[in-house]
Amino acid sequence: MNNKIIQLNNRAVISITGKDSLDFLQSIVTIDLENSNTKLFSSCLLTPQGKLLYHFFLYKIENGFLIDIHNTSVEEFKNKIEFYKLMSDIIIKNREDLEVISSDEKIFDDMWLDPRNSNLGWRGIREKEGKKKDDLRFYEIKKIYSCIIEQGEDVSSEEFFPMELNYDNLNSISFDKGCFIGQEVTSRMYRKGKAKKRIFSFQSEKNLEKGQKIFFNDKNIGLILKTVNLNGIALLKVNSIPLMQKDPDQIFINKDSCGINFNFHKK
Repeated sequence: MNNKIIQLNNRAVISITGKDSLDFLQSIVTIDLENSNTKLFSSCLLTPQGKLLYHFFLYKIENGFLIDIHNTSVEEFKNKIEFYKLMSDIIIKNREDLEVISSDEKIFDDMWLDPRNSNLGWRGIREKEGKKKDDLRFYEIKKIYSCIIEQGEDVSSEEFFPMELNYDNLNSISFDKGCFIGQEVTSRMYRKGKAKKRIFSFQSEKNLEKGQKIFFNDKNIGLILKTVNLNGIALLKVNSIPLMQKDPDQIFINKDSCGINFNFHKK
């Protein structure tokens, strides 16, 4: 089998270590770090109002965690951690000696299946090994097939609620762990099923662009968030989906006719 190894060079690594690192992170992130046997977590940091600030991965290490985060978010994320840490005994450090790897197969011990969706393959952090051939475009298509949007790459901080981006279905939010920043709003939306918008992947007959609006019967019902070739992901108003399924010919992009097929699935 031809194993595809991809250096995710749009990711950066930060370490958070110290005797309070677990308790501190457990109190602010959306995933439960204590009641699990895994060593790799997908998680978010939210605003107090429940909007997504950052999505990232946490890897358990001795005396703390490695944080795998989009490289455009590193400094803002560190500043936010410094703001929240107060008297917590933690050390925050850039780890420029490390890189994030995605692979079809497990190529070293500290690799784990992507907790968002195992179809994305194995993920791990290793010492940098120099520049190799990357295929981020291939990886982006895999994410589209799995209907995964990434903060920093596809959306900015404070744009969306995490449930609008399906993080509640991607093993990235624990609704049983107790408090985290933004927990009250997030739990209320979850209990009431009040996500009025959701993301869905699609295939189109022509190339579309991020930012284009989606209309149904002249009503704006969505927005394209990501495209690669003829594939993409869009944010749609949930109450528009039955109408779109019934009469797909009334779907327009920027009010122009376009053959587009959404992959509607149960949320």
